[in-house]
Amino acid sequence: RAHGLAEKIDDRLEQINASMSVYRVESEISRFNALARSGEPFPISRDFLQVMVVAQDLHRLTGGAWDGTVAPLVDLWGFGSKTNEKRIPTVAEIQQCRAALGFDQILVSENGYLVKQNPAVTLDLGSIAKGYGVDQIAELIRANGFSDFLVEIGGEV
Repeated sequence: RAHGLAEKIDDRLEQINASMSVYRVESEISRFNALARSGEPFPISRDFLQVMVVAQDLHRLTGGAWDGTVAPLVDLWGFGSKTNEKRIPTVAEIQQCRAALGFDQILVSENGYLVKQNPAVTLDLGSIAKGYGVDQIAELIRANGFSDFLVEIGGEV
């Protein structure tokens, strides 16, 4: 029953990371973030689309409190992945950074593409992509005949 399951899990995680890892320069999300033009459709995988649809709903349901474009502001304060230097930014720095934020500045098409409405906007879906990965691995394990298991990916269970 477990024959080849570890390899299937590794392959599935590789697909998800190739899609939504901001730490990989060639991932879909990194290529989308590097796109410097607005208004042009950017084709995305089924995985990326599924997470973006959930992200769009989460943004709407929270009245914008959850926002997958907030990473530059988090980095500005020193809490992100780019620096460990905590500091209080100036009002001007905050205002400049906020101009590049807003999940509503990304059009999510159910036809499998994204469109930047602001070329400066970028995505970081780490807050929900790991959960998606956990769900996908759980589905794979279930499909291989297991009913009792635990999936943990980087602290997400």
